[in-house]
Amino acid sequence: MLQHTRQVAPPPHLLRPRPAAPCPPAEKLRKLAQDGYKRFEGFEYDVEADIKAYQDMAATVKPFIADTVHQINQWCVTAT
Repeated sequence: MLQHTRQVAPPPHLLRPRPAAPCPPAEKLRKLAQDGYKRFEGFEYDVEADIKAYQDMAATVKPFIADTVHQINQWCVTAT
């Protein structure tokens, strides 16, 4: 059986907190809504309400997002 004896550390870029970036999906959704307003007469869509809903969903799932590759490597190291 192959045994892993060295500790696997995550890459440095995963250890630094990421700076807050503007929300590109929100900008894209706004552009798509503008296109809909231009193309279709009477087009009604509350883009800001949808952006808020997506941001709320993102905040809800954020605690469940992890670097699973690093975790699996750690489990492989400690399991042997």
